[in-house]
Amino acid sequence: MIKIKLLFISIIPFFIFILGCQEKGTEFMDEKIEESSELEEYIIAGLDFQHSLNEFKQQLKSVDMLSLQPTLDSKGNLIITIPTKVNIEEKAKYFNQKKKVLIEKYPELKNLKPLKRQERIEGCINSSLKIAKALIEFEYIFDQPRLKSSPSEYCFDYFSYENGAFNFLNQQIADPNYMEVTLVVFENGTIVTVTSDINDEHNSYISLHQNSNTQKWYLCDVDGSYVSMSAISYTAHTHNTPDPASDQDIESQAMHPGLPMYIYHYGGLMYDVDGNIIR
Repeated sequence: MIKIKLLFISIIPFFIFILGCQEKGTEFMDEKIEESSELEEYIIAGLDFQHSLNEFKQQLKSVDMLSLQPTLDSKGNLIITIPTKVNIEEKAKYFNQKKKVLIEKYPELKNLKPLKRQERIEGCINSSLKIAKALIEFEYIFDQPRLKSSPSEYCFDYFSYENGAFNFLNQQIADPNYMEVTLVVFENGTIVTVTSDINDEHNSYISLHQNSNTQKWYLCDVDGSYVSMSAISYTAHTHNTPDPASDQDIESQAMHPGLPMYIYHYGGLMYDVDGNIIR
C-alpha cells in the first residue's frame, strides 16, 4: 500500500474562526464527527471558497476600477459590477449552507474548545481521500504533513537501468525484514527507489506534486523540493506476495490521474491496480 504525502499551506485557522466559539467551551465531542460526510463537505466547500477568493483577488489586480460605472438595481440600490470570472457570492453561499448543515447535526461544535475543534478538523483532513483530492484540484501546497504518520526522512537510491532497480527490489522482497519500497521512473530515464524512516511491510510513502500547467507529477523530498526536474513516467511499490491492489492503492491511483502507479512483485512481475499485467 503506497501512501502519498501531499505538499500545502495551513488551512486549519480558516475553518476554526469561521465556526466560532462561545466563551465557555467543552472538551467533549463525538469522535464520529471526524468521519462524518458533513464535516468533510464543509471543509471541501471551505477550500473551494478560499481558493476562489484567492483567484478573485488576483483578477481584481487587472481591473481598472476607475472605468467601472455604478448602476441601480431593481430595488434602487447603487451597485458596481466587477468583471471577474469568479462568483464569490455563490461560493460563499454554498459554504454557508454546508456550515449550517454541519452545525445542525453537531450543535456541540459551537461550544467545543478551539483546540479540540481543531483536532477534529485535522482528523478529518488527515483521513479523507476526498479532501486530499480537493487539495490537489485547488493546488494547495502544504508546509506540514497531511498524513497522521509522515516520514521525517527519505532515502533515494539511483540506478542506471531498470534491471538494476528490479534486482534491488527483489532483494528487498526476499529480505526477512521486508519493508515496502517504491520505484520511481522519470521521463528523462532517471530511475530511483524510495524508502522512508517509517516504511513497514504493508506501507510505503512518497511525496508528489502536480504541476498545474502540464498536469504532470513530480517527486518531492520531505521539505517539498523536487528530487528531479523531470516529470515522473510511472511509479511502482512492492508487494511481497502477488496479491491484488488494496483499496488504498486503488484510491491513490484514482487521485493521481495521468500517473501510472503499479505494483511490483518478485522477479519483475508488475501489474496495475486493476490486475492487468504490465510486464
